[in-house]
Amino acid sequence: MPSLPGSGADFERRRISVLFADLVGSTDLMEALGADDYAATLRGFHSLCTTAVRSRGGTVAQYQGDGVMCFFGYPTAEEDDASRAVSAALEILASLDASNEGGDHPLATRIGIASGTAIIARGSDQFGGETVGACVNLASRLQDLAETGSVVICEDTLDLVGGSFKTRALGARKVKGFAEPKPVYEVNRAASADVTRFHARRDRFDGPLIGRQQTLETLLEGIRDARAGHGSSISLCGPPGIGKSRIFQALGDHEDVAGVPSFVLQCAPEYSSVALHPVTAYLDWVTGVRPSDSDEVRRRKLTRLFQAVWNADEKETTALLDLVAPTAPEGPPEGDDSATLKRQRSFDILIDRMFGSVGSDKAFTLVFEDVHWIDPTTLEFMARVAARVDEFPILLVATTRPEGEPAIEQCGFKQELRLEPLSAEHAGELARAVAAAHGLSPERIDEVVEMAEGVPLFLEEYAKLTSKHRDSGLQHRVPLSLSGIVLSKLDRLDEEQRNFAKAGSVLGRTFLAMTAAMMCNVAPAHAEQVQDELSHQQILEIDAADQCSFSHALIRDGIYDTLDADRRRALHLRAAHLLSEQGGREIPASVVAGHYASGGDARAAADWYLRAARQNASLGAVPEAATNLDNALEQVERLPEGEERDRLELSIRAVQGPVLMVMRGPGNPAFGEAQERARALLEKLGIDDMREQVIFHTALHNWARGDFDEALERVDLLDEMAEQRAEADQGLDFARLTMRGLIGWHAGRTRETETLLDETARRYDPAVHKPLYARYLMEFGIFGRFYLSLAKSVLGKEAEAKALAEDAATFARELKFPHATGFSQLARFVGSMLRDDVEACAEQAAVAHDFSTAQGFPEFVAMATFAKGWSYSRQGDSDRGIEMMQGGLAHWDKTGFKTWQPIFSAILARALVDTDRLDEAEAVIAEADSAILLSGEEQARAPLLLARAMLAAKRGDEALSLNIARRAVGACRHEGACLWADRVKQEFPELQKGVS
Repeated sequence: MPSLPGSGADFERRRISVLFADLVGSTDLMEALGADDYAATLRGFHSLCTTAVRSRGGTVAQYQGDGVMCFFGYPTAEEDDASRAVSAALEILASLDASNEGGDHPLATRIGIASGTAIIARGSDQFGGETVGACVNLASRLQDLAETGSVVICEDTLDLVGGSFKTRALGARKVKGFAEPKPVYEVNRAASADVTRFHARRDRFDGPLIGRQQTLETLLEGIRDARAGHGSSISLCGPPGIGKSRIFQALGDHEDVAGVPSFVLQCAPEYSSVALHPVTAYLDWVTGVRPSDSDEVRRRKLTRLFQAVWNADEKETTALLDLVAPTAPEGPPEGDDSATLKRQRSFDILIDRMFGSVGSDKAFTLVFEDVHWIDPTTLEFMARVAARVDEFPILLVATTRPEGEPAIEQCGFKQELRLEPLSAEHAGELARAVAAAHGLSPERIDEVVEMAEGVPLFLEEYAKLTSKHRDSGLQHRVPLSLSGIVLSKLDRLDEEQRNFAKAGSVLGRTFLAMTAAMMCNVAPAHAEQVQDELSHQQILEIDAADQCSFSHALIRDGIYDTLDADRRRALHLRAAHLLSEQGGREIPASVVAGHYASGGDARAAADWYLRAARQNASLGAVPEAATNLDNALEQVERLPEGEERDRLELSIRAVQGPVLMVMRGPGNPAFGEAQERARALLEKLGIDDMREQVIFHTALHNWARGDFDEALERVDLLDEMAEQRAEADQGLDFARLTMRGLIGWHAGRTRETETLLDETARRYDPAVHKPLYARYLMEFGIFGRFYLSLAKSVLGKEAEAKALAEDAATFARELKFPHATGFSQLARFVGSMLRDDVEACAEQAAVAHDFSTAQGFPEFVAMATFAKGWSYSRQGDSDRGIEMMQGGLAHWDKTGFKTWQPIFSAILARALVDTDRLDEAEAVIAEADSAILLSGEEQARAPLLLARAMLAAKRGDEALSLNIARRAVGACRHEGACLWADRVKQEFPELQKGVS
């Protein structure tokens, strides 16, 4: 396990305000006074500065010859560090003026103040000289810019002090050591009334709800609707600290909500790539699952909830456990279900049982908190709940910051509520109510009101902090900031407590006390005392299971920000090692990976992200898998170039390609890029492992994009590999023959396709060749039969084509691979469409459309949509059918597929001609002709010529139509395409002799 940096000084990031003051004209003074008197004068100047700084809580960091450097915000922070620094500067000027009265040698100074983040050697006697930060350098340079007897501040300091002081803008000045000019301001001696902005955050508030009655009434109306048996969904959006949690507290306290149960699902940033975390965390809390429980113990506890409380039967219990407590499957899913489809069905079971536990007619609420941190699977669950909201007496609510609004919109919530800052009147009313609990005087209440500027939760936090300083008082009305609040709390802790809080901030919003204690070497005997003090300071909340939660996410962020880079990296690495070795239920691999990444161990991070992606993919959480793969590749980029990096990237690309294919289809450019990169890595490394798989999938992408020549070059490589093998490789043979066969069909070499795929069909045995699916992510027996049935259909062998499609369906039911099931459905409805079997196509396409939509197979959905449209068109609903065909074709194009488009276009053009939409038909035909020239998809040539001949006939040009029809006949005769020949015969009977 990595150790923490150094046994010496503890470096810490701090937000500070730095004051530099120097004695003007020191050289002249030394000459005029002599060395002894000058030394006494300099000591007096230093003393004057020290007194002014310390009286306002500042620290003299270093005496520098004739100057002094002072910090405000270290070693103890307050909310008004910047304002106290400016006040001290003005006091120095005033004190100098007073000391100069009647003197022979008046003293003068100039002062610069800058605010920002610095790295400080905590505990060091020389911390001033060891402090590093741009604000330190800037303060020194601002002192140089200042006129004698003036105070100059930077823009960040002005933002912090607001209107506390009268200032004069000096414009942007070129400052030595900084690339861009810096806006600077001169501070006048007279302070103004405090007009400030600040942002502080808490997530609990006990005062009355003021200024939010309209929002509350909207939510209450949702409760009343639920009591009447009607569901509703409302989203609540606002920036951090605006009071979303306070509104829900008021809602829960309202008499209209008495007896209404509530489910609360809390999202968290560290779990945004962990599938369904808010749901599983809630169920663990309900069932009393402890972090140390094994998977088996957890599943037993959940089972008791599902069966004893929710009355789920065995089948439902199994589905729920697979959803919220999954174990990696031994093999493919049972039945025709993928993990995606099973999860959707399990969502419905979870919704029915969870909501049913309330009572069939009893109103309840479900709240998704902090949706801006939601994981994709929980978002999918929330969308499903929103879609079914009308079925239950429910008020569904989601809270989010503005960045989470797209997720809310995706789910289709019925109402959106936005929270804005309170008016001045309401802020004053709220502040007086809050301050009463803390015994503040009216003067202090007015101060709170002025500083809060309408942010309700900040009012309470500032009132509490003000009450703690009632004796000495906060003499200056200053803005609050989160960093000031957090640091002021942190600085009241001892070293052990502070380190525990910092370790916890590295682990995340919620963490195990035991893990944090081990990270910072807190003895077990002291750990409980440490937690108690952090709880007392309202930094942490601790439950009975020894699990700690920061009282607000932004409290955690503020503490985390105090860590310097070295310590941050070391703590993350310690967290990664501890979490990866932790007993009980396994920590999500993506969480461990994140710690390795933040700790700077890119190799370990990439390995763990890859592990997380494989776990996601095995459980059907494909979006999460894609996220983790992207994260893994980002870590790979940080590794030094070399063979180790290339091998690791190849392992990631090998998973990424199939994931992208499932999500977006084989024609998608991202899939092609992943495959091309994997192929390049194979060539570079000279590795034979996975070579044929990568080449096959690269060819598959080339084919989908209509790059038949490129695809055939890849197949030639597969042929060469087969020739070089000492023993026959059946997987390689299936890959190359199938790939060549499907390219041949689209290129119009239908007889060649029949010969090649007849061979693969003859060799194929599902019991023997099933393992090839894992190797290629292609079920050759089913995919080959799909294209062989197409070839048989075009060659006029209808009975054989139908039998092959049924064989494919039988194999799919036996093998239970969802993607292969989709191909078997294509074999049925596409064949029916080509053979003009309208009723069969309509029924089969509808089934395939529903299946593919549920599975998330975009190209199958597009093709089924087109086929459904064709069926509608042939059944007399032309407008609806054509619109659906056009939609299916557009959807097909979006998947990246270029093949099939000319064939679809020929079918669409005929429908347009039949409805006299001739100009549209001509445009479709022209575009398809151009596509054939680019791709060589000659299979579409005959049907496209037929559509053009029908177009010419509709326009009354019989000679031209017959001439084009004869060209179609020639194309049919060349490859024995009896299917297309029959179409010509039907439309142009006078050519029967030529095509018989």
